[in-house]
Amino acid sequence: MKYFRILVVAIVVVSVATAGGMAVAVAQDDPPGPPASFYGEAIDEDGNAADSDTTIVAVVEGEVEGQITVETAGEYGGPDTFDEKLSLDSAAGDEVSFHAGNASGPAALESPVDLDPGLSERDLTFPAGTFDDSPDDPDDGDDEDNGDDADEGDDADEGDDADNGDDEDNGDDADVGSGNVEFLIETDIDNDHACTHGEYDERTPLEAGNSPDDAPVVVEDHVIWDVTYEGDEGYIRFDNTEHSIYPGLDSWVFYQAGADLSPTDGTVLETGDVDECPSLDGYMEVETPSDGVFDIEVTEDGDVTGPASDREDDQEEQLEAAFDVEPSEPVVNETVALNASNATSGEAGIVAYEWVVADTELTGEQVNTTFDSPGEIDIELTVENDDGDTDTTNKTIPVSTESEPRFEVTEVDTPETVPPGTQFNVTATIVNTGEKNGTAAVAHTFDGEPETERTIELASNETGVVPFNVSAPETEGEYRHTISTPIHNKSVTTAVEKTSGADEETDPESEDGPEPEEEGDGEENGVETDETAEAESDAEDETDDSVPGFGIVTMAGVVLVLIVSFHSQQRIRRRRQSLIKNSF
Repeated sequence: MKYFRILVVAIVVVSVATAGGMAVAVAQDDPPGPPASFYGEAIDEDGNAADSDTTIVAVVEGEVEGQITVETAGEYGGPDTFDEKLSLDSAAGDEVSFHAGNASGPAALESPVDLDPGLSERDLTFPAGTFDDSPDDPDDGDDEDNGDDADEGDDADEGDDADNGDDEDNGDDADVGSGNVEFLIETDIDNDHACTHGEYDERTPLEAGNSPDDAPVVVEDHVIWDVTYEGDEGYIRFDNTEHSIYPGLDSWVFYQAGADLSPTDGTVLETGDVDECPSLDGYMEVETPSDGVFDIEVTEDGDVTGPASDREDDQEEQLEAAFDVEPSEPVVNETVALNASNATSGEAGIVAYEWVVADTELTGEQVNTTFDSPGEIDIELTVENDDGDTDTTNKTIPVSTESEPRFEVTEVDTPETVPPGTQFNVTATIVNTGEKNGTAAVAHTFDGEPETERTIELASNETGVVPFNVSAPETEGEYRHTISTPIHNKSVTTAVEKTSGADEETDPESEDGPEPEEEGDGEENGVETDETAEAESDAEDETDDSVPGFGIVTMAGVVLVLIVSFHSQQRIRRRRQSLIKNSF
């Protein structure tokens, strides 16, 4: 009977321990994943920017998992460490949709997208009319509903709207001009690099000031600004002293499209045209002023001139032949557009456009042609104005059998914050958008200093991942990573700062995954291709079915120890009782 009681007690202990372990296992079934964070532009199909105070929500399987309020019109969140972001649990589902207002509000045309951990720049375009800020009822219906104007004749008698001619007669609006130009800042003259920005980068809106004192201040290069201004000219201020990498550069280069750029002070060192692409017109290199601040006057013209104080506004326009080729590097049998609309006529208008394209004669301001064999093709344009004057220009373009490989950086993933002195990984996603297979060097620059260069080989339209292992500096601060291919680059920042657990050593493999292997199926030179990514994804789906807590064998041993211990105690007790009886 006593042994039965012991057995019952042991079984209860085993049951409680096993149930506790299963409870822990249940609690661990769905642990939260690393955060997925998003930022970018927010506009609608009409080009209207999302107003400040607009709420954008992230919806997963019908539930709102994250939201953010627009602070700057047309933008939500930001890439810098302390910028707010639209964040949610990456383990909430497979895909996420973005809606304006709430879960039932208009969905972004890009939705849904894969829900992956890390920081992603995701520009959102919502249906037309989502951010239409025009008044709902311009007339407000007051005249018809209350009849005040009809009964009293206020509008008819006083003629406020019709007679005073505020909008039309005084001519105020007609006198105030406006413009829209594009503007790019670079460290040196490199037309090919600038054209990469011009051809592939999205434009960032910027409203110029009416004078240098109220001009917007920019501190970034490698950004294509879409500049608008009211009046005859606008002003932009570039503060070199605030630049994150080159705060003391001797000179800077300003590229433009459709603009006349003029520094209000400083010395213009060089000006020139950009013939390498149609998206940019020209550049000027300006010596950095003594205070490190450039004030640039912008007008909608298309020419680059010297300082504003030295410019002659009434300079006579000359007859000049000029044309653009699109695409600039065509393939065999691809339609090529020749456009001479940027040729200037002088005082007399252009009356004739005559082309000679590989021994073929064409006429017209804009013509199309094709080439049936590869090679270097000469194109000549002669323009003639009404006075009989002529001007001729030439270009030579390469024609290939298929487009060359184009390696673009589509995404760069890195931890937002790391402790000083630790190791962490930076991974770059590269896609070959060209029609030809190829190999390219992918370079990692850390805080302006070249670090590592790796090679990736991709077929046409193939995507690959290039990992880089990085050592965080001992000095706290924000550091910029730049991943570059021969034609493209993308930058992100990492903040190095101490955390509450900074005194403990950090295993880089536990936070950022194992270091890239040099060999293995689907990988070459440590570069992960689509096949490797798929295999790793399958491996991550495997789960551990073991139950945490005490194992069955351990519990059986505990039961046995309890039984033997209890039995030994009973024998000792009986022996003591026998000795006591014998003593009497």
